[in-house]
Amino acid sequence: MSAFEIGRAVGAAIGMTIGVVLVLVIFMISNKNRKMKTEYDERQQIIRGKGYKYAFFGVTIYAVLCFFLGMMGLELPMEPAVEAFSYIFVGVVVNIVYCIIHDAYWGLNNNRKRYLIIMGAIVVLNTAVVIRTGMDGELVVNGMLSTVGINLLVTVMMLILFVTLGIHSIREKREV
Repeated sequence: MSAFEIGRAVGAAIGMTIGVVLVLVIFMISNKNRKMKTEYDERQQIIRGKGYKYAFFGVTIYAVLCFFLGMMGLELPMEPAVEAFSYIFVGVVVNIVYCIIHDAYWGLNNNRKRYLIIMGAIVVLNTAVVIRTGMDGELVVNGMLSTVGINLLVTVMMLILFVTLGIHSIREKREV
């Protein structure tokens, strides 16, 4: 392992640690009662459980699909780290969409406005990284989506979240 690869791994570990700490602080700031844990009623907990089940099936189907593509000699044009994250991405997207559609996404103690502002900031920051690295030629290297592609996946995931929230909001207003 070269010094560059070691430095890259250490940098990624430090970045992930900072990210986890920031997420914890964001949860505390974003909840009305300043608690880190989001509270759900019984109906929401049941729906969220189903959401996790469907997310598991989504990840399983995606894994099988990737396996068969690999068996046919077709590989996803992305670095292994991006492919690993793409499994998480599939599970999170399935869970988010299911929970939003069934009105179990927002917790009882969530401040929706704060969450939406933070999610918007996440989209803007990740989009900026994707644009900058795309312009520098670092997003796709040797025909493969580089690790910066994780930022692209996060941006797509957050945009799916916003679109699903928007569609759900429009449907709710029509029902009233």
